[in-house]
Amino acid sequence: MSASEFVAERPPVQTDAVATPSGWLSTFSRTSPTGQANRNRLAGAFIVLYLGILGFGLMSHTLGFLNTAHPAMYYIVWDMFCGWSPYNNKHHIIAQGESGTYYDLAPAPWGSLRPWGAWDRQHYDPWNNHMVRMGTTTLRYTEHEPISKIWVVEEIWATKYDLPDAIWNRRYDEAKDPYSYYRVRSESTGDGQLIASYISWAQYQQMVALGDNPRLYAESQRNRPMFMVEGQRLGQDVFVQSVTGSSSGMGRPQVANPLGN
Repeated sequence: MSASEFVAERPPVQTDAVATPSGWLSTFSRTSPTGQANRNRLAGAFIVLYLGILGFGLMSHTLGFLNTAHPAMYYIVWDMFCGWSPYNNKHHIIAQGESGTYYDLAPAPWGSLRPWGAWDRQHYDPWNNHMVRMGTTTLRYTEHEPISKIWVVEEIWATKYDLPDAIWNRRYDEAKDPYSYYRVRSESTGDGQLIASYISWAQYQQMVALGDNPRLYAESQRNRPMFMVEGQRLGQDVFVQSVTGSSSGMGRPQVANPLGN
């Protein structure tokens, strides 16, 4: 058979034919009606799941419900508008024994987790969500006298003092003399039951500045939220958030707590 006869006898090619996948390939195929329907269901399920997770994160942040239950909550909680503070801080977990002796509970005797740099794990909890639990863990696995109280103490200083000496000398004329403020953040019983939770040093300074400004203070009294999510009452010389949670109007607290302001 010659080449011309072979071309003449060859059946014509169907240009409008489309291969249809078979088996599992047809489940999400664009050319299959069943596959297209499955693709629509999958897209709809993804949209519902995505919006549901974002809605749960918004509710969790608004109501304070499970917003710190797991590190993964950071990705869905509505907390993206963070800023830089002119102050830096660390936290100390201190236990008081019945004899009056004080014990440093963090880092633990067996070492500590350091997620970034040289700082221990407790310094990455500025909202004081887990530090008491860290302290009770140290007490559980060590020998000691009976513990009467557990204190969480905040140490705070101006961030500019973190500059290396070489940069400090080029930028400032005065000598580098770091100064830290200390403030108690919480008091707990020896077994970790919360007695009182104090506001941070930065929040306290904000309250003092607000109390010194009559106009802002008057506006804060007029514009109160409709719902009170977390009640605050004026404790003895300091703003205290207690376990019982009664509330009162805002006034200026005195500069005092067990370790100063």
